[in-house]
Amino acid sequence: MEREIRKPKQKRALEKIDRILDAAYKLFNEQGYFNTTTADIAKEANVATGSLYAYFIDKRDIYIKLTQKISEEITENTLSVWSNIGDFNEDTNLLEVFKLILSTIEDYHKFSKLFHDEIYALIATDDEIKRIHDEQERKTFEKIKESVTQRGISFANEKELDIFVHYSHFITEDICHGFKYYNKNPEDKELYIKSAVNMLYALLKNASFKKL
Repeated sequence: MEREIRKPKQKRALEKIDRILDAAYKLFNEQGYFNTTTADIAKEANVATGSLYAYFIDKRDIYIKLTQKISEEITENTLSVWSNIGDFNEDTNLLEVFKLILSTIEDYHKFSKLFHDEIYALIATDDEIKRIHDEQERKTFEKIKESVTQRGISFANEKELDIFVHYSHFITEDICHGFKYYNKNPEDKELYIKSAVNMLYALLKNASFKKL
């Protein structure tokens, strides 16, 4: 018989779940996902192991809920940056916009290299985790596409918009990961950002700016 997982509604239960997720995040970063047990997480969160299993199926379930939460926070804060930009036009300083978005994403990339590498290992080896990751990414792209079009830019077709959002996302992520996890020279960061902006601007040049 499958164990029933509680759906918390009361503040106390929600706070307990947050403690468990925070504890998991701390331990996954310090000693890695594979070297952490549910007992370790329960101890770090100061909850009984039985209480942990009332809200999560297992360690994998904790990992999934944690990464979904982090992804949603990054997406919402990135969208907030786009929303505060206002409408784009020919005079928009794309360099400053890109720097602001990159800074926002970097603020949420606090993972240790150990946990960062394990995230991608799990995506590569666990079909369900990959499916959840891909669906989360799809939702993020859809929200960014909506936000971009609301900023006063129209594209010739949906495919051009998809390409712009695709490269915006992956170039930003590559710069963030490169300097945080793969020992790129910090002195080169400004050059990487400027080069990225030039590439994105080349894509934008074919877009039609709506007149204000």
